[in-house]
Formats: sequence, structure tokens, C-alpha cells
Amino acid sequence: MCRYGTLAAVVLSSAVLFSQEPAPSSLPSVPLTVTPLSVRPLLISARAKDGVVGELTASDLEIAEDGKPVRIRQVRKLDQAPMRYCVLFDTSNSERDQFKLQQMTAIRLLQQVVRPGTDRGWVSLFDAASNDGKETGSPNDVAISIAASRPGGGTALFDAMAQCAKRMAEDPSELPLRRMFLFSDGDDNQSHITHERAIEMAFFVGLRIYAIGPEDPHHTHGSNILKKFAENSGGEFFTCDRPTDIEKIAPKLNGDLRNLFNVNYEEAEAKPDNGPRRIEVKCLKKGVTVLAPKWIYPPRP
Repeated sequence: MCRYGTLAAVVLSSAVLFSQEPAPSSLPSVPLTVTPLSVRPLLISARAKDGVVGELTASDLEIAEDGKPVRIRQVRKLDQAPMRYCVLFDTSNSERDQFKLQQMTAIRLLQQVVRPGTDRGWVSLFDAASNDGKETGSPNDVAISIAASRPGGGTALFDAMAQCAKRMAEDPSELPLRRMFLFSDGDDNQSHITHERAIEMAFFVGLRIYAIGPEDPHHTHGSNILKKFAENSGGEFFTCDRPTDIEKIAPKLNGDLRNLFNVNYEEAEAKPDNGPRRIEVKCLKKGVTVLAPKWIYPPRP
């Protein structure tokens, strides 16, 4: 069972005033005011060693916000949640050596993970600038654009991420399931913003990042950037060096997308700056692990 810290502070809203008259035999009851706490939603993915997650309850999870345990009010599984996604596909010159493999991997992922008519998204082909495609319910349309792309130019990965986040924020339907599938080596030599700013914008709109890049022991900086993006957002980083690797990646992605749970919990305490909060989620259920963002940004008032 989860052990939770005290979540509500009870304060005295009035004081007992003593006069010079004899005290009454019984004092009036002191009214109490409970300080209201915001209830925050958190979307998590669950994985089971045997492949079957089943249900999760509040007692199966422990959540800490900024290091302080919080009270979980409700855990609800999301069935067949529609996804809004963007495919960020690196067409810069640094991708030339693995470009054909990257194209094949992205197209196979779309075929195996995206559900036509249910999910909708677009592709952003980027080098020094981004070329965003039309949003569509057909993953085949996205695949055609990727197949027609060619490598060349510098790399503005962080700018492309920011552009995707802005477009995602403009979604009028406010679908909770927002995903970025990022195909890149992680290099950037043209962006106008930092990688910290790019990931902050992605986190603010609830984007989970699944990054797929080459494994190169002599070029670890880009891989570390991709890994940081993915793991901090509640996604995952995958290496892909051969066409068959997608057959291992796609089942994991499908499992994460189909085993989603919406968790409502009480925030630890109000923050005067309304800034980001560090989130830690643990699953106590044997054989089950969870993927969750490591930071959460409060919604705009």
C-alpha cells in the first residue's frame, strides 16, 4: 500500500476572544477552513513483463511532486484513446549515411503504430528550416512525404521541436494523447533556441517524445540529447542500425500507446511562480513498470 504525506493544511479562521467577564462553561466550536488543493491529471503508460498490464489502482502507485508524496484520488485506464502526433524527420546533411534506413524505419513505424482514421498527425521535414505537412488521418500520406524527402543542409532540431509544440498547442479538441516521433542523430547547428527551451515547450503541451537514432559509440553527444528529450518527457529513446530493429521497437510503442492510465492526484502545495514541478512515479505492482514525464507544467490560468 502507498504511504502518503499530509496533503491538506487546516488553519484556524477565527480566534477565541477572552473578556473580563467570567468564562462560559463551554466555548463555542472553532470553525475550520480547509485550504483547497488543485487536482492535477497525469498520463502514464504501463508495461508488464508478461505483456498483460490489466488494471492499476491508487494503491499500486506512489507519486511525489517536488520530492513530497501526494495523495492519488483516481486511476482510470484509457481505452482506445485517439492520438495526435507529429513526425519530426531529420533531412539534414549529417543524416546522409543512414538516410535510407531512417526513411524505411519511419515508414514501417507509421504502418505498425498509427491507426488510420483514429489517429491524426503530420510530418515535419527539417534541416536548417522546417517544412510542415498537412495534418491528416492517413498515415500513408505522411509516409509518402517521408519517402520523397532528400538529405542536405544544416540542422535546426530544437527549432523544429518548438514549432511542433506550438502547432500541437493549437489543437481545438485538446486530445490528451500527444506524441512526437523523432528521427534524428541529435545534432543541431542552426537553431535559434537551446535544447532546454525546446524540451520545456514540448513538456508544457504534454508531448511525449519517442526518439529513434543511430547507435554510434564515437558520437554520443547527439544520442545523449535524444535520450534526455525522450526519458524526461515520459517517452523512450531507441537505437536503430538495421531494418529489422523496427520489429522490436513497434511492439513497445504499441504497448505504451494502448496501456494508458489517467491519474488524478492532489498537488503537494501551491507554488507562487506557477512553475514546473518535478514528478516521480513508482509502481508497486509486481512485474509492472510505468513511463511518466519527469516534469509537469501547470495549465495556464
